[in-house]
Amino acid sequence: MLFYTFLVFYASKKYFPIILIFPLSIRIYVLIFAFISFTLFFNFCSLKFHICS
Repeated sequence: MLFYTFLVFYASKKYFPIILIFPLSIRIYVLIFAFISFTLFFNFCSLKFHICS
């Protein structure tokens, strides 16, 4: 989880000029979307592992 946050932070630092073009609300929505997609992916993987084992 911490690594994912670091990855997002690194990407946002790398593409900072591009991100500055967008308003704050879009940036927040993107962060929320990334967090939700990661959570769903993590839950799916753990569920799949639970079914297999």
